Amino acid sequence: MPGNLQVIYFVNSGTEANELAMMMARLYSNNISMTALRNAYHGGSAGTVGLTALNTWKYPLSQGEIHHVVNPDPYRGVFGSDAARYAKELQDHFDYGTPGKVAGFIAETIQAGGVCIADEVQSGFGCTGSHYWGFEMQGVIPDIVTMAKGIANGLPLGDVVTTP
Repeated sequence: MPGNLQVIYFVNSGTEANELAMMMARLYSNNISMTALRNAYHGGSAGTVGLTALNTWKYPLSQGEIHHVVNPDPYRGVFGSDAARYAKELQDHFDYGTPGKVAGFIAETIQAGGVCIADEVQSGFGCTGSHYWGFEMQGVIPDIVTMAKGIANGLPLGDVVTTP
C-alpha cells in the first residue's frame, strides 16, 4: 500500500469494510455527513445502502446524513470529460449543500476536510487495467482503502486499510 496506509482491519465482506470505513470517518471527524458519487454501489447493509446511489438498492429506510454528487463519467457523464466542471460541482456541493465539512467522501478525492475513502472492492487488484488500485489513476493517496473479493480469491474476506 502506498503512503502511510499501515493499519489493517480484517472483516468478512466489502459491505462490512465500507460500513467500518464510514464509522471510522464519522468518529475521526466528529461529523456525520458523508458524500458519495451517484451511480455507485457500496454495499447492502442498512448503513451502506445510504452510500449506494442506485435506485435498485434503495429502500424506505433512514439513510442518515448522506449526499450524492455527480459521478465524473467521461463517457456518459453530464459534463463529458471536463474534469474541471465535475470538480466545481463537487466544490459547490461542499460549499452550499453541507455545513462546510463532511465526515468522509467515498471515492477518490476530498476537498472538505473529511476523510478520503477509496472503495476498491470492485476496482482494486488490477481490475481497472493499467493500475493495481483504482485511486492510483487519480494521483491521490486516500486516508482509508476498503477491499474485498480479490483479496481472498472468492473467500469471504475483506479489509480496511488506513493510516495510524
